[in-house]
Amino acid sequence: MKKILIIIFCLCLVSCSQNEFQVRSVKQIQGSKNKILFGPISNRDYKTPKAFVNDFRDLLAFELIRSGYQLISEIDSTASIQSVQNTKNSQEFDYYLVGVVSIHANERLMDKKDSLFIFLHLYDFEGHLVGLVNSSFDAISPIHPERNRFLANQLIHSLDQVIQK
Repeated sequence: MKKILIIIFCLCLVSCSQNEFQVRSVKQIQGSKNKILFGPISNRDYKTPKAFVNDFRDLLAFELIRSGYQLISEIDSTASIQSVQNTKNSQEFDYYLVGVVSIHANERLMDKKDSLFIFLHLYDFEGHLVGLVNSSFDAISPIHPERNRFLANQLIHSLDQVIQK
């Protein structure tokens, strides 16, 4: 019995030591790249978990700051482009960023895959559309932290290209 307990303990120890986790931090630097008023990232469909959208939004904000952007206070999810223009009077920002996340699932039992769509809309401070960035991919599970971090970095790289044009 003691041998079995020791073996179970060792297996638990080995499996715990193989779990990798990361802790990262970022500090926003005033006066850095462009100032972005970070608007809502919303669900487009009922299948996308709200937690996924919120997590992706936080990850995108983290990666934007890490890439040197300065994020200005958020506005609520019901804000229109007109209210963003009014915000310009009280806050200085260069761009307004909003987005949509949507997961489409096929209902086949044998070949179940989900498709993840992300759309980012970038407006200038006057409310004019500057550009769009989108991403889509098929996956068995679109909710994967490492892939989502990579995706956020690629979206920001594309935003950089839109801003520099």
